[in-house]
Amino acid sequence: MRSAKILVLFCRLTINLGSSPHSMVLGENLADYEWHKVTIRRESSTIYVKLDRTKRRSRIGETFTTLYLDQTIFVGGVNRTRSYNYHGADETQQFIGCIRDIAFDFIDILYIAMNKMPKYRSHGSPQFTCSGVRFKPVGFPTPNSHLYLTSFLSPRKFSLDFKFRSYDGNGALAFKITTNGKIYLSLVSGALVLEVIVGTNKPLLITVGEGLGDGAWHNVSAGVSLNEMWLVLDNQPEVQHQHPQLKLIGRFRRHLMIGRAVKRAGFVGCMHDIRVNNGTVFVGKLTRRESVQTTNKCNIKSRCFPNACQNGGKCLQTWKSFSCDCQVTTCV
Repeated sequence: MRSAKILVLFCRLTINLGSSPHSMVLGENLADYEWHKVTIRRESSTIYVKLDRTKRRSRIGETFTTLYLDQTIFVGGVNRTRSYNYHGADETQQFIGCIRDIAFDFIDILYIAMNKMPKYRSHGSPQFTCSGVRFKPVGFPTPNSHLYLTSFLSPRKFSLDFKFRSYDGNGALAFKITTNGKIYLSLVSGALVLEVIVGTNKPLLITVGEGLGDGAWHNVSAGVSLNEMWLVLDNQPEVQHQHPQLKLIGRFRRHLMIGRAVKRAGFVGCMHDIRVNNGTVFVGKLTRRESVQTTNKCNIKSRCFPNACQNGGKCLQTWKSFSCDCQVTTCV
C-alpha cells in the first residue's frame, strides 16, 4: 500500500473470533508517500502481522478458532450504499492512495479486478494506475522552527498554499506584514484561522474546520487582497470575506514567516508542497537564515494513539506532552 494523500497514519488489524473484536496497531507516520508491505497470517487463535520489517504476534483469548467468512471481500473501503452488516468497518474512512500485489488466501485480487472477472464489482471508479508524487516535507520540530522568505514579492496581493499535518491544534502557520497591517494564519484550538489586522481596527477573521491537530494531512489555500480575504480547507467550499478595511491595508512587504509569528507560539508539525503567490518554495535550496531549525523529515509522533488514558478518558496532546480529560469518566 502507498498513501497518496492524508489517511494512512497507522495500520490497525481488527478480527473477531467470537464474543468481541481484537485489534492490533502497528507503525506510525505511514502517510509518507512510500510503499509499505503488510502481511497477515492466522493460525488457529494466533495472529501474525508483519508491516515492512516490524513483526507482531498476538493471541486472541476466544474459545472459537474457526473464522467463518462470506464470499464478499472489500478492498480500499466498503460500499456504504449497500444494506449490509460491516461490523463497524463502515465507520472507518475510506482509503485514499494506491494498493498493489493484493492476495487473499493466495488469490490474486488485483488480477480479478483488472480483468473484471465474474462477481467483481467496483465502486467510486478506482484507477489501475498510481501516479508518482515527489514528497519532500519540511519538519518544524519546535515552536522556534520556521522559514523566513523574502523572494515572493506581490505588493497588492498575497496567497499561500500548502499541506500540513500536526498533533498540536495550536500554532502559527504563517505571518505576513503590510505597510498598514498584519496577516496571521494559525491553528487555534484545532481550527484554522485567517486573521487580518488593519491599523488599530478590530481583527477580520475567517475560521474553518475543527480537530485539525489529528495528525492527518490537510490542504490549505489562503489569501488576502485589497478587496477580499479567502480561506479553503481540504475539499470544503471556499470561504470569502469582503470588508472596506482591506483597502487600507497598504502594500504587502517582501518578508514572510512560515511556521512562526511575532509574539505568538509557532507551529509544530510538517508541511509540503508550499507555494507563495503561486510560486513553489524549494525548501532544499534555502539558506540557514531562510530555514531556521527545520528538518527534511516528517517524523512527528502521536502521544494519544493508542489512547494513553484509561477507562475511556479523552487524550489531549501538545507538541511535547499529553493530558487526560476525565470529565465524563474516571481515568488516569
